[in-house]
Amino acid sequence: MNPEARDRMSSFIDPSYRREDITYCTNVHPGQSAEEILHNLKQYVSRVKKRRGLSEMAAGIWIGARALEDLQDERMRRRFRECLEVEGLWPTSINGFPYGSFHRDRVKEEVYEPAWDSSDRLRYTRGLAVLAAELLVNAPPRFRKCSISTVPLGFRSSWNASRQVMAVKNLIEAERHFARITSDSGIRITLGLEMEPGCALEKTSDVLLLWQELRAAGLHEAEGIDDSHARGGGVSSHLGLCYDVCHQAVMFEDISESLSLLGEAHIPIFKYQISSALRVLWPSLNESERPDRQPDKMVTLEERLIPFCEERYLHQTCARGSIQPAPSQEGKSEPSLRFYVDLDKALADRARRGEEWRIHFHVPVHLNQLDDSGLYTTRDTIEELLNSL
Repeated sequence: MNPEARDRMSSFIDPSYRREDITYCTNVHPGQSAEEILHNLKQYVSRVKKRRGLSEMAAGIWIGARALEDLQDERMRRRFRECLEVEGLWPTSINGFPYGSFHRDRVKEEVYEPAWDSSDRLRYTRGLAVLAAELLVNAPPRFRKCSISTVPLGFRSSWNASRQVMAVKNLIEAERHFARITSDSGIRITLGLEMEPGCALEKTSDVLLLWQELRAAGLHEAEGIDDSHARGGGVSSHLGLCYDVCHQAVMFEDISESLSLLGEAHIPIFKYQISSALRVLWPSLNESERPDRQPDKMVTLEERLIPFCEERYLHQTCARGSIQPAPSQEGKSEPSLRFYVDLDKALADRARRGEEWRIHFHVPVHLNQLDDSGLYTTRDTIEELLNSL
């Protein structure tokens, strides 16, 4: 990353960062109702805070449409806020991505609905912004901010130009709403689109094109605002990104280059999600003399991957191999990528084994390798991200 791009990207990072700013997100625990989320806050998040030896801590909360409806009740909203304050938990991050249940038997592509061309998505997201400002009304100065993550427009296979136009219109309206809430409350509320494989925004290049459309359509951006998100003459907007590193790893993106391009384009990142995806190194049949590259290991790998296929979530898979060089390339070959919307589709395509697969299946972030059968992780991209900030 060149120094100028690094400076731009650093302008979106709070220089007063402390360890209590790392959040623990409740969406790993089932909880659709406000009552269930309260239980999760006390049972899990508060205990994490105590085990870390902290008196207060930032919290990440998934609030779906049902919980948001519950919290329209004044008494429930007061209970919710008082619980957070008593437990010393400040919701600086809200997961506004899954609208409905995230833990039902089948989620798959339905997690991207309603998409950003829908008035339901706009209304739900606006409601989260109002709620965030109210929940943080008594927060200490360092916690008076909230980043709300959201879907990457919609699912790519059903996306089209007319839906894109409506999504741009709705995003601009959402950004203006977030700006008004921030101005009225004094609490910085931002919206972060979260790139994800198989969606309308799956790569950095998709985001760059979207921001061209947003700016052409009137996205409000102010120069030189002195706050923790845009310092030193940077661009301030209430619309930016939630950057999940494993999503970009699955797409084989160079993380440092991705961040550099976003910095050069003045596109803010309001939230980083540290995660790791599944990585498969297939044996190369023309190197069968190597013990770790035996052809029969192909079958072992296939057997190991079958349990990762499931009915609940999509596990988008990107395969990278080598293509035969064209005559004009003078013997040079380039890596080719093939995308599969789910792991079972990739496994069914037996004729197209690549040298490496990356699968959108979250695995423990501290592991480089799952076992000795060829299953690895994208942990190195986490280090690449941290080294680029």
